[in-house]
Amino acid sequence: NHQTGRTVPFHTRGVVAMSGTFGYELDLTKITEEEKEQVKAQVKQYHKQYALINDGDYYRLTDPAKEDLTAWEFAAEDGSRALLSLSSYSGSDACRVLEFRASSSPVTQLETGGDVTSVSLYGETLAVLSNKMVSAYSSETGESLGSCQAGSDARAIALGNESMVYILGVSEVRQGSFS
Repeated sequence: NHQTGRTVPFHTRGVVAMSGTFGYELDLTKITEEEKEQVKAQVKQYHKQYALINDGDYYRLTDPAKEDLTAWEFAAEDGSRALLSLSSYSGSDACRVLEFRASSSPVTQLETGGDVTSVSLYGETLAVLSNKMVSAYSSETGESLGSCQAGSDARAIALGNESMVYILGVSEVRQGSFS
């Protein structure tokens, strides 16, 4: 951020901002096109979750003064939905928002055809590492968004954005994109 000198990734800034009034401290004329796309996606996600964030019960699940992990939750009064936010101080890009619903059927159900080694969620994209492949799906519909080779040494994945994944191998971290 050119105004504050902070180096926290946009993804983390957006997740943390969702716990309050959701705003940015920035000059839109000084951010990259990729960052502008991230802002658009975060605003869309905030609007999607607005009723729960605004009207739900807020719970602080950890004490940020005592723990590296900050966790908070917004829960619907009737117990039908919950939005869980997790953020790590030591890994500022290790930040997640998870939505839970109290229905008897899952929001999205996927058949992977093998053991799942790792999963990652970014915006509305869910990525799964299974059988040396990374497959991306819409977390809303379960529709396939593409896949890429992970390599035989792949141990974990983390989505960098909705179309790019970091693949943690035994001796390196590499990037993949979905086609």
